Amino acid sequence: MGSGCSAAKEVSDIILVNDDFGATVTAIKWGRNIYHNVGRFLQFQITVNISVLLTIAICSPILAESPISAV
Repeated sequence: MGSGCSAAKEVSDIILVNDDFGATVTAIKWGRNIYHNVGRFLQFQITVNISVLLTIAICSPILAESPISAV
C-alpha cells in the first residue's frame, strides 16, 4: 500500500501495491483458503499414519510378518 512504512514492508510476507479494498479482501480469502487446505492435509496425513501404525501393530503378531509390504 502506498501509505505503509518501509520497516513494515520489509518484514511482511505479502505487500499489497494498491489501496483497493477488493484486493485486500481477495488476499485475505486466499490466505484463509490456503490455511484451511494445509489443516485438512495435515489431518488426513495424521489419520492415515495412525491407521497404518495400528494395522501393523495389531496384524504383525497375528500374521508373524508385516501386513504391509512394498510389493
